[in-house]
Amino acid sequence: MTDAAGMAGRLRLLLLLLSFVSSDYASQDHSSNHDSSFNQDLSFDLTHFDRQDPQPLDYPCPDKNDIKPCVCLSGGFMIRDLHCSDVANETQLAQVFSAKFPYRHFRSLVMVGNAGVRELRAGVFGDLTFQELRLVSGVLERVEAGALAKSHDTLNLMHFYYNNIYDFPLAELASFTKLREVRLYGNNFSLLPPLTSLSLEIFSIGYNPLKIINGTTFAATPALRELHLYGVNLTELQPGEARVLLPIGMTFSNL
Repeated sequence: MTDAAGMAGRLRLLLLLLSFVSSDYASQDHSSNHDSSFNQDLSFDLTHFDRQDPQPLDYPCPDKNDIKPCVCLSGGFMIRDLHCSDVANETQLAQVFSAKFPYRHFRSLVMVGNAGVRELRAGVFGDLTFQELRLVSGVLERVEAGALAKSHDTLNLMHFYYNNIYDFPLAELASFTKLREVRLYGNNFSLLPPLTSLSLEIFSIGYNPLKIINGTTFAATPALRELHLYGVNLTELQPGEARVLLPIGMTFSNL
């Protein structure tokens, strides 16, 4: 009985000690670690994952004040779009892209109806890369060689239609390894140099003041399946070009 009583006493003491330690730990945890935000829906609040380097509220977009008047829209780490339709001029555009960006890669850059940017200069986008460029219905006249160089390995779509473009780095198309679609209709192209691209599938350059297409223009675009030349009013198709164009279904009404 004595041994049994002693064992029971020691068991009660152990339980009391465990109860005390548990209560004290809970009290300290509540007072020092309680975060009222845990009572709310965290919904991808990244500041809870790294206390040493809390991220701004706009993360993974840059601070919205740093890129005004552009707007960054994010659907997660891999989906970020920049809308810069309200940029006043080339200087302001360069200022926007000199801001600190948490991530370099964006899905798209969008400028619709912009009335201030007439030229995209080399290096204007800094180190940012894009999958899609949609700069349409604006006053853009020149895209300088190298302006899109950082996106050579990411860009798959270029839409620059309904601007006033007469100078565009078409010679760089070969460097865009994933480029599938280029739409340049409604601009001021008077000449179309020979194009080289292993990936290009759709090329649209209708409603430009083109008069002549020579025999090598599309010879180095083996993946091309759609060529849009409506509204061009071609007056001459040089020898060899019909052989290249007819297999992809092109016909001309003004030759």
